Amino acid sequence: PSWYERLERNPYQTRFPGGESYADLVKRLTSVVIDVEQQVTPTLVVSHVSILQCLMSYFRNTPVELCTGIEVPMHTVVKFTPVRGGGWSETHHPLFGADEEGKGMIPVTSESEFSQVTFSGSDSPIWTDLVSSKSSSSLKRELSGSKQGSHATS
Repeated sequence: PSWYERLERNPYQTRFPGGESYADLVKRLTSVVIDVEQQVTPTLVVSHVSILQCLMSYFRNTPVELCTGIEVPMHTVVKFTPVRGGGWSETHHPLFGADEEGKGMIPVTSESEFSQVTFSGSDSPIWTDLVSSKSSSSLKRELSGSKQGSHATS
């Protein structure tokens, strides 16, 4: 219980039992971000949600301390494209769509199907279910405020 309370109060600095905190993770990811920034060809990153949150924070120009509140969509390719003059454009490409009854998942097989995909509430990102609704709401408010002036799009 005390660990979970610390996590709710400060998710960025709290170390997971036997693991690392987001702050530790960011230190470890610094060289990866430099490598990705220097690539001249498309780069694919497949990873755990915490790493994706940190990387998305960087490419969205969001304060890294707020990365724990970033929702990472399930079954989706999140694409960051450099924008002339600096910054990044963000697009989302779902890999699966809901079946006709809206319950199961079916593969998206063509580019045109991307715009027709809808998700139910059960497909929400996995981080927010670990944070209390009050903490999650306040993080979302902070994130939406920090997006002002960034190059992220939905």
